[in-house]
Formats: sequence, structure tokens, C-alpha cells
Amino acid sequence: MPPVYETTTSAPTRALEIGALTDHLSTPSSRFRVRQHVANLALKGINVTDLPRLWSTESASQIFPNKRIRSSIPKLLTAGAFELLNLGNTYYRTLRIQRFHSAWISRELVVGYPTFEKIIKIPFFYDLDDAIFLGKGKTAVGIKRLVEGAAANFAGNQYLADFCKQYSSKVFVIPTAVDTDRFVPVSNLDENRGFVIGWSGTSSSFKFFKPLEMELTGFLKHHKGASLKICSDRFPHELTELAPYIQFERWTPKNEEKQIQSFSVGIMPLENSDWVKGKCAYKSLLYASCGVPTIADAYGMSKDVLALGRMGIGCEGARQWRDALEFVYMNRESLPSVFPDCRRIILENFSVDIISTRISKEMLAALGR
Repeated sequence: MPPVYETTTSAPTRALEIGALTDHLSTPSSRFRVRQHVANLALKGINVTDLPRLWSTESASQIFPNKRIRSSIPKLLTAGAFELLNLGNTYYRTLRIQRFHSAWISRELVVGYPTFEKIIKIPFFYDLDDAIFLGKGKTAVGIKRLVEGAAANFAGNQYLADFCKQYSSKVFVIPTAVDTDRFVPVSNLDENRGFVIGWSGTSSSFKFFKPLEMELTGFLKHHKGASLKICSDRFPHELTELAPYIQFERWTPKNEEKQIQSFSVGIMPLENSDWVKGKCAYKSLLYASCGVPTIADAYGMSKDVLALGRMGIGCEGARQWRDALEFVYMNRESLPSVFPDCRRIILENFSVDIISTRISKEMLAALGR
């Protein structure tokens, strides 16, 4: 007679349902820190329903792109109307998330001041990837409420985590993840493209080019095979000296990886400030995932990322930038061997798979699952 084995069965764990209060569909923080994890989290029993912001004063800029709010009555009225719509919609979204097991909040409920934080009655996770607490007005009040009330806080780097730890012991450093299946190196580049210095980002960061403008202009003047490609929402007209040397391409979510893949080297100019310390070095992570080395100001997390291996050059001051550009240009035919760690560093530390696993672990632990 065959042996009888006693077996036990347990009911399958019920999926965790999370409502995510995120920013606009195009906002990088919500795109990369929440939405790109949704598919992976579902495989781990965490279903995320995204409830993005629909309105804001920023929306008025899309209707009146060349006018400042204070100098245009139509834009001022539109911005005011959009902010009222935003308040109503955010109140509705905040009430709606009460139906879920928990919530995932990206940045602030309403930018600039506290609003509906106290009506959230379910456990929630707060995600912070920028030093927005340095903003004017009562921004920090709303952020403090969110940090204090969160079941867990996910900070993009150590500087942000240190801020959160003033108000909560439930703080975890969760870097911004890279989709390494999408941002990949390519070998079939146009051999006639020359040496492309590339930058991808929003126009609000054009100010970081100002201290380097003369150095970049001088380099491009003396290296006829080199070009500067700027991929952004608008052309940087304020960079008057550099403007004649810029190849501009409008950024869209659909073409961002192809643009980065066309770079010979990616650059990330910054400034030494508390605001920059809150940055998560995401440009350099995207560059590296595509096998593109980085030249960056070595401040904040940028310095930490560059210290992980041979993936780029950290600079302090305009003179070092010129030297770094000369070095990569001189070695332009052998950059993969000079900076061999670009892709490896991303795969081992910042891939979506790795970061999604960390997020799911902290979420489940915080809720006692």
C-alpha cells in the first residue's frame, strides 16, 4: 500500500488594491516612479489603479505657450479656472481612493499648499523624488502631513530620505527605476552623425547651462565634427551664445529613448544647491542604460551614481567641463571600452524589476501582509 501524505492547502492571498494619486500623464515623477511599476506589481499581487491629475495652472501654458501668466489676462483667467477645476477633481480623486485597500501618492495633492490630506482615512504610501519642500508658500505643510501620516515613505535619494526622517521613522530610499528593456544600447547608429553631445530634459533646467555656456560654445567652435543636441519641450532661446550650435529636437515620450541612443555622450549640468541635492540623477541613469557615458556636475546623487563605476566623468566648475569634453572627444572611437560599466550599473541597481521588487516588499510589510 503506497504511503499516505497529508497535504494542507491555504486560500490564495487576496490581491492588494491600491489607488494611485499621480500627477499629469507627462510628469516624469509619476511616469517613472509609479506608472512604470504597475505591470510588475500586478504580478506580485498588487493591483494599482492610476488616478492622474487632469488640471493645473501648468495646463494654461499649453494654450498660451508664449505668454507669462502675469502679463496676459486671458492666460491668468485660464490658469485660475484650471486651478479651480484641479481642486474639485483632486477632492473627487481623494474621496475615490477611500474604496481601495491603500493609496499611493505622488508628490503633492495640490501643488503649493495643503488641502485634502486629512480626509485620507486608509493607509497610504507617499512618494517623494524632488526637494519640493523647499518651495515657497505652504508647500512644506502639506508635505509634512503626508510624510507623518504615511504607512511608508519612498524617497528618491538619501537627501530626501533625511528630510522625511524628521517626521517619520517609516522611510525607505527607493531610486527612480529605468526600463532596461526600452532604454537599450544600439549598434546600428549613423556613422555620419559625428560626435553628438546630448541633453534631454524640461526647459526649466536650461538655467543650468548658463555657467557653462561659454565653455560649451568654445568647444563646439573648435571641433567642427561635434554638435549639441537638445531634446526638450522648447528651444533654449535664452542661451544666446550657444543657440547657433544647438540641434533641437522636440521631446515626446514616444521618441525619448531613440534620442538618447543617438548621443555620443550625455551631459547633466547642475548647480551646487539644496534643490539639486533632491534630484535623483535620472538623466545619467537613462544615458547609462543606453550605453551612453555621462558628463555631469558632481553634486548630490549625481556624484553617488558616478562613484558606482566607470560610467562617466564628474565635474566641479566650468574648466573641468571643458577638459571632460576634450577627453571624451579624443576617445570618441573607443568610449565603450573607456566607460564599460554604464549598462551594468543600471541593470544591477536601477532596473524596473529590481526596484519593483523593493517597492512590493515595503508595501506588503507596511500593511502586515
